[in-house]
Amino acid sequence: MSAVNWNCDGSGPHTAGEVRVLPTGGDSNAILCRSCFDREIAYRRERNRELSKDCAFKLPTWDSLKVYGETLEEQQERERCETWRKANLEIVWSHSPCP
Repeated sequence: MSAVNWNCDGSGPHTAGEVRVLPTGGDSNAILCRSCFDREIAYRRERNRELSKDCAFKLPTWDSLKVYGETLEEQQERERCETWRKANLEIVWSHSPCP
């Protein structure tokens, strides 16, 4: 049985926990859990093989998407921590200034 994620717009099966905002064009977005996001990106990647470059879907990464319900300040702090982690991979995680 798959997890239930009431915040996800996808059809499931779902991943419990965090959902992110995936732009779908114009002012529209889809709110997706990780599993539904992965399926959407796989679909877009497959469709892009048939579409011209000017009609191709964008293929954002999970990490580049805004966490649903996150404030601008929370987003900036998360991005700061992700940047720090990527730049300091060799540092012991217990010394990280980020949660």
